[in-house]
Amino acid sequence: MNKKFICIFTVLIIFISCPFSYARRVRVVNYPLVRYRVLDRGLSYSGYVSNKGYPFQFAIIDYPEGIAIWLKQKIHWGFVSSNPTLVVLSPYLDYNRYGTSRLSNTNWLSYICENSLVDKIYVVFPKYVEQYPDWKNNLQRMANEARGIYSDPLYLLERLSELPRGDELGKVVLVIDLSFFSNRKSPTYKPELGEIVFQLNSIIYILKDKGIELEALVILEFPEFTYKEHIRLIEEQFLELLRDED
Repeated sequence: MNKKFICIFTVLIIFISCPFSYARRVRVVNYPLVRYRVLDRGLSYSGYVSNKGYPFQFAIIDYPEGIAIWLKQKIHWGFVSSNPTLVVLSPYLDYNRYGTSRLSNTNWLSYICENSLVDKIYVVFPKYVEQYPDWKNNLQRMANEARGIYSDPLYLLERLSELPRGDELGKVVLVIDLSFFSNRKSPTYKPELGEIVFQLNSIIYILKDKGIELEALVILEFPEFTYKEHIRLIEEQFLELLRDED
């Protein structure tokens, strides 16, 4: 039999016999930035924000519960590793084990814990929370109860620089809540443009300095909270800084 024919036949057999469950886990290097909307307790695809390739899964989601849905789907399909480390920049701790287990905007972190989707969760609250000591103390109490009563791996940090180094964290999913920078709800904070740019630069610098490898990045808009004039501004500035890193 012709050697060329044997080679082609062998390749075809390997291709046909390759299980789909493996094939779907082959990852591309460059991912687009995709926007999603939470609709009827699910996620609705709203199109590409940018076709530029990023080295990690990249999404903009409008409401917090959508993050849990998105992460669960990505892990299920093998686009995000099992048990990554979740890092959340937010003035809120959306954790609630006392009420219903049904996923909502106020309990998406406890939902992630209940479903064992991640190895550890680090929530970093913004500097302006220091101006609200009662708020800060309540966050710390909730985090302590999560670990002490429910054994959930939830840790609260006052600054991003307190994160462990990348080799300890492993694969990281980073969630950036835009109210980390600008918040018209309690705790209220309205920054100047220069401060927003400074904070965004600081985030990128710290991630790079600690050797943190992002497997996914999610921007949470939650339009009822962030000042409307800041939403697009923060997103555009952040994308510009990411382009400068390439």
